[in-house]
Amino acid sequence: MLLRPLIVVPVLLAVTIAGGTPLDTGHDLLRAVEYRDGAGFLRLLSEGLSAQMEAGYLQLKELAETDPSLAEGLLSEAGVEATAFEVQWMSFEDFAGRVLEGVYLPSVESLVSEEASLKGRNADVLFTWSDGSSLDLQMIWEDSAWRITGSPLLARFFR
Repeated sequence: MLLRPLIVVPVLLAVTIAGGTPLDTGHDLLRAVEYRDGAGFLRLLSEGLSAQMEAGYLQLKELAETDPSLAEGLLSEAGVEATAFEVQWMSFEDFAGRVLEGVYLPSVESLVSEEASLKGRNADVLFTWSDGSSLDLQMIWEDSAWRITGSPLLARFFR
C-alpha cells in the first residue's frame, strides 16, 4: 500500500518540474502582460497560435510598407500606439510587447481565485480578481509544456 504513493509523488514532481502546471503557465502569462514582455508572452503560446499571430503581424508589416496610412488606421483602431514606420522596423516580439501596452489586467496580488481543469492534453484555467473581473485561458500540453491556445485576452491581436 505504501509503495503506490511513493511512486505517484516522483511522477507528479517530474511533470511539474518539466513543464509546470497550467496555473504556472497562467501566472507566467500574467507576468508577461504586467511587464509588457512580448517575447515572454509569445513563448507561452501554442505553436499554431504563435504562427497564426506572426502571419498577421507580417501582413501588417507589409501593409505598413505599401500603405502606411491604412496600417496606422488599423493600429489606431486596435489601440496599438505605433507608427507604420515603427512597425516596419520592429521585431514580432517587440510588436507583441507594444500590443500588451494596451492590455489592462488587475494586479496578481488581488487574485482571489485560481481554477484549473484538465482533460487529457487540454486544460482550462480561470483567474478571478477581487474586483470581480476574470480571465479564462485554454491550454494544450505541447513540447513538454503547457501552451496557451485561446483566451479573450488574445482578441487584441486579432482585431
